[in-house]
Amino acid sequence: MFRNSSTWPEPSGGIAANAKRDKLRKVIEESQLISIGVGVLVPDYEKVRASHVLGPTRMGPDVFEWVLQNTLAQSVSAIRKVNEAAHIRFIADMSNQAQRYEAVFADFKRKNPIFGQMMTSLVHMDDETCTGLQAADMLSSVVKEVYDDYFKTGVINKDIPLLNEFYRIGMVDEGYLLTVLNGQSAMPSDTAKTRFEPIKLRGRGPSASEIVLRDRDRF
Repeated sequence: MFRNSSTWPEPSGGIAANAKRDKLRKVIEESQLISIGVGVLVPDYEKVRASHVLGPTRMGPDVFEWVLQNTLAQSVSAIRKVNEAAHIRFIADMSNQAQRYEAVFADFKRKNPIFGQMMTSLVHMDDETCTGLQAADMLSSVVKEVYDDYFKTGVINKDIPLLNEFYRIGMVDEGYLLTVLNGQSAMPSDTAKTRFEPIKLRGRGPSASEIVLRDRDRF
């Protein structure tokens, strides 16, 4: 968002964008925000979807559909540890896929009633005006940087700005995807289906491979 040259033209626009970015970072650091990041290795996702018998019916061609479900599961699971009666509202960036993602949200909620009773809605908003989405955009860049460090060097740079705001960053790789699919019941009709089937969690679901960055007392 801050790299949009039409919104933030050089040179004055760049200065203003940097100032806004710094202000947003400070707000995040001084807030009670606790972040959960989910990253998917796209080549692993595509490999498992193509090779596993349940891949075509349980994994959509749009990897973000899967990321959305995993993020819902990780978030609700963490919040349930604090308050099982909590009601959670999710927001996402407005896009031309909003209606489809809302359908994925609704199906996940229906298929996972324990989590679903805590999930009130998914609302799509403009990240140019929604501060929460602007914060999420900034935090997503932290997740990418962690992934880059981890897979290039095997070490995470603990000095990455905002890293301490994360409860955990989940790494969805081939091993995790296989664990999820192998835990699903293959119904006879699965082979005839072509539409995406949301993942149904069993209990609290399998644990993702995680880079645990900090134990937060609230969880």
